[in-house]
Amino acid sequence: MKHKQSGFLIRKIFKYLRRLALVGITGVTALLVSTPFYIYDQFNQEIPEARLTFEEKGDYNFTALLQQGDFCGSQQFKILGDQFQTPLPARQIVRQVQ
Repeated sequence: MKHKQSGFLIRKIFKYLRRLALVGITGVTALLVSTPFYIYDQFNQEIPEARLTFEEKGDYNFTALLQQGDFCGSQQFKILGDQFQTPLPARQIVRQVQ
């Protein structure tokens, strides 16, 4: 009689352990599946750091308007000739801002 009770008890313990393992695996799987969406949502919040616009003042004469941070203040840079098409003015603007 004691032998039957111990076998029943062991089966009952294994039954609960299987359920616990299934719940644990399900929880870990749900966490692994949902984490990339949470991380993507955090990195997907784009906040502009600066705004750069160009105004044409005449033939080959442009003004670059740079606004940073809260976009209240701005800096103007005069671009003459074909400087608008070369990467040099962008480097100059970055140097002047720093």
